Amino acid sequence: MSLCRKDGPFAILEAAGAAAASNAGAASEADADVIGATLRASGAAILRFSSTGRPPAYEA
Repeated sequence: MSLCRKDGPFAILEAAGAAAASNAGAASEADADVIGATLRASGAAILRFSSTGRPPAYEA
């Protein structure tokens, strides 16, 4: 999975994940993928909150 692809609404978050992994000295592409996935999930929650005005539901 390329973190720098330019399609989709999360391209900026994916690029940020790649930059963070690079700056942190990520040991592998898998580490960069985990960081990118975390940022995408956070971005999706922010987009849901901004479109609905309600915070996301958290499950225990």
